Amino acid sequence: MKKINLAFLSAALFLAFLSGANMAFAKTDISISDSDITFSKNEPLDGDLIKIYARVLNSGDTDVSGYVEFLGNGKKLAEPQPISIKPNTYDDVFIGWQAKTGTYGIKAKIIEVNLTDDNIEDNETAEKSFSVDKDTDSDGIGDQKDPDADNDGLTNEEEKTKNTDPLKPDSDGDGI
Repeated sequence: MKKINLAFLSAALFLAFLSGANMAFAKTDISISDSDITFSKNEPLDGDLIKIYARVLNSGDTDVSGYVEFLGNGKKLAEPQPISIKPNTYDDVFIGWQAKTGTYGIKAKIIEVNLTDDNIEDNETAEKSFSVDKDTDSDGIGDQKDPDADNDGLTNEEEKTKNTDPLKPDSDGDGI
C-alpha cells in the first residue's frame, strides 16, 4: 500500500513539474531616463507657460499602471499624472508649468505602480537641468542672449565699459 501511494505521489509531482515548466512568470519592468524628459520650449522666458513631458517605457510583459510626479528643485510642480502602459510600449504624460527665472533640476519620478518592478536597477526617476531666462526689455530675447538687454541703445558691452547697468535703461536715475 505504501509503495502504491509513493508511486502515485511521485507521478503526481512529476506531472505537476512538467506542466509548471511550461508556465512563464510575468515580468514587470518600467523605466524613465534623463532623455525621456523634454520641454515644449527649450529656451523659455520668465512667465512663459510651458509643458514638461515625460516618457515612461514598459519593457516587461505585463500591463502596468501608476503615476508620474514632476518636481522642480525638489518641489512638487503639479499633481501626479496617471500612466497606463501595455507591454513593450510607452506612455507620454505632461504638465503645464509657468516658468520663473532660474535654473531648475526637473525630476520625473514614477510612483504608486500597481506591480512591483522586477528590474532591481533604480531607473524609475530621471532628472534634467533646465534654465529660464529673464527678458528685461520684453523684446522676446532673454537677457543672457540679448546684446542690449535694457533696450536703451547701448549694448551690454558698452554699458560695462561705461560702468552703467545693462539691465536699467536709466542707470543713474537722471531721467536721460
